[in-house]
Amino acid sequence: MYEALGFTEINTSAIEERLRHSKNPPDDLAKARDGFGVEAKALCGCWIKVDLNGAVTVLNNCPDHKNGIPNEEVWKQQKGTIYKLGETPLTNQFCFDCGANLIQTISRIKAYPNGRTALHKEIKCPHCGLLSTKRLYVPTKSVLS
Repeated sequence: MYEALGFTEINTSAIEERLRHSKNPPDDLAKARDGFGVEAKALCGCWIKVDLNGAVTVLNNCPDHKNGIPNEEVWKQQKGTIYKLGETPLTNQFCFDCGANLIQTISRIKAYPNGRTALHKEIKCPHCGLLSTKRLYVPTKSVLS
């Protein structure tokens, strides 16, 4: 993902450290998949840091790229995450205890007038039970019923 944005030097040590000492592997793997916990540098001098919560900090930008991202068109074209309400089997995530496919359940908590929606996300194993829960605040247009 970062190579497509024009970065050549990519440091993933923060997310790797988080994964090594993870207390919630499904959540931390999702953060790694989303590109969190990365520092990236480009040849032009642009340098960004994405923390473990997904906040992007521009540490340096070159005169050609005021926002610190060399291929900003690619950044703008990336689709946001779509949240489908209901229960979905996760075919690429497995329970660490029994090896079964995990199940993700997303339910709507509340829609706010500012265009955001609160969601409740659960990941569970059909054999071992609930593994993680998380409250998400997402744009209402990214929620599918």
